[in-house]
This record gives sequence, structure tokens and C-alpha cells, in this order.
Amino acid sequence: MGRLFGTDGVRGVANRELTAELALALGAAAARRLSRSGAPGRQFAVLGHFLGQQRRDADAP
Repeated sequence: MGRLFGTDGVRGVANRELTAELALALGAAAARRLSRSGAPGRQFAVLGHFLGQQRRDADAP
């Protein structure tokens, strides 16, 4: 498959191989590709946790 892609999606160590910037770039690329086919999809389990942690970190004193 490749360095980041496994049989069930993107793989790697969070905040090392898998950064917020990479997640944004992959999401943008997927949205561009899927918008051509009209196939919406959502996977919030991991993303929601990650974004929630980013928000908590940003709000921390």
C-alpha cells in the first residue's frame, strides 16, 4: 500500500507521522475527490476526539 495507508485507512503515530496538517490535507484531498462523485461520508470517532483535545489544549492556561 504505502507508508501511511494500511488496509483500513491511514496509519501512523499521532502527532508524529499523523499531524493535524496531514489530516487537513488528506481530508481536503478526499473532499475534492468525493465531491466529484457526490458520495458524502463521515468518520467522527477518532477525528472528534483529536479535535476536542486540540480545543482543550488551546483553551488551557
